[in-house]
Amino acid sequence: MSCGDWVSIISLIIALVALIYSIISNTKKYELTYQYYNDVLNWHNSSVETIKNLSLCTGDEERHIYLAKLSALIENGRFYFPNVNKHDGFGLDKPIAYQGYRNIILDFLVFEHQLFEKDNWNEYLEHINVLQRLFTTEVYKYLEPIKLKKKIHHNTAIISKDEITINDFINESPQFLYALYPIDKNPDNWQTSPVLR
Repeated sequence: MSCGDWVSIISLIIALVALIYSIISNTKKYELTYQYYNDVLNWHNSSVETIKNLSLCTGDEERHIYLAKLSALIENGRFYFPNVNKHDGFGLDKPIAYQGYRNIILDFLVFEHQLFEKDNWNEYLEHINVLQRLFTTEVYKYLEPIKLKKKIHHNTAIISKDEITINDFINESPQFLYALYPIDKNPDNWQTSPVLR
């Protein structure tokens, strides 16, 4: 073989190694991203479930158990949403995980915890619900599920062909839904405010 043949073979081997490395590193990057996404989502789900369980508590002992769980979830959340450092020295006297300003996502949970600690916590259910929705909204903005959905569509064969709302469904098959709710067969009640159900 000539020197040119060896150069071609070596170039081909380098190109193949680079291709394999690229595929492996992209796969690993996707796996790590997906794992992190799922970890944060599972943490969010546990937080919301705990808040909902607190809202249903009937006794102080049960409430204290769920308050302890919510407190632990707040502490776990510090690893996903570390404190914000505004370079103004705030909290430098505290341990490193608590220096700076608490992330807004955790603040919503802390506010929930503070309300549930009150003896008259059930008078704040509307506040608790608003805080939970704000918490979910901030996690939603952080995780960007629409962006993830596009990535999944791009990288897999999973395609969401029909994105419909309840109004779309009612327009296509009203009788099916009305049959499920024989008490309320008035179409106006379904078509004007179905999301309030």
